[in-house]
Amino acid sequence: MFIPGKKDRSFSNLRGSIQRQDEEIVASAQWRLERHHSLKDHLNSLKLSFHSGTLRVTGQLPSYYLKQVLQTALRDLTGVDRVDNRIAVTSSKGLSNFPSKSDTLGGISMIILSDRLSQLRVADAMTRDVVSVSANSTMAEAADELSQQHVTGAPVVDEHGKCIGVLSGSDFIRLKAEELEDTDKRHVPSFQHPEGCYGVDDVMHDLVRSRMSPAVQTINENTPLMTAARCLCYEHIHRLVVVDKHSKPVGVLTSLDLVATLIAIFEE
Repeated sequence: MFIPGKKDRSFSNLRGSIQRQDEEIVASAQWRLERHHSLKDHLNSLKLSFHSGTLRVTGQLPSYYLKQVLQTALRDLTGVDRVDNRIAVTSSKGLSNFPSKSDTLGGISMIILSDRLSQLRVADAMTRDVVSVSANSTMAEAADELSQQHVTGAPVVDEHGKCIGVLSGSDFIRLKAEELEDTDKRHVPSFQHPEGCYGVDDVMHDLVRSRMSPAVQTINENTPLMTAARCLCYEHIHRLVVVDKHSKPVGVLTSLDLVATLIAIFEE
């Protein structure tokens, strides 16, 4: 028996079911992004939508590193066939004039890639959420701060906020090795923290200023990215502290930031 309007209600129920499924996928994606410490302060500038298997992300992020973090966070999401990452990197300069991968035969050529990299500045790739350590903190306090912030190194600042050194996991290893120098023990701190940070046992109450590396490598955010990359390579270090004209930290550039930037350029 034909009931007027029944077919319309069935289609309406189906559309409602699909819409709820799409909303659940978006909520799941949002939850994943919220779990990342480096992304939590930028969620308001992002918009997520889902349709026909494609999760689209639009908005702005301040670095290529964060864009890559977002891409990784949304990988293998249930119900998502493809992530359409349309995030704009707000600090990038002069990149819109370059042809995209679809505009070149066989993908981006090495010449185009080289031109892109030559246009980038440190500001395009650095991490702006700076975690710093006070020079007057104890090494135990510094270890707690690095562990809570999920980082393995940080710039050291004086009472005026000026960068006067850098503290990294290797400084804790040297400290522990010195403690054990005159004993029969032959071990250094284990790396058992669930986030991969350095675990420090029985650390002395030395101040950070007495154990930090004072020969800190600093750089300006307008420095060409390739210059910064060469500095990391030549000095055999993993991070550069980005400072303003008052020598106050405004960012950190790590070897991971460089890798993430390179990946993002290839995937554009």
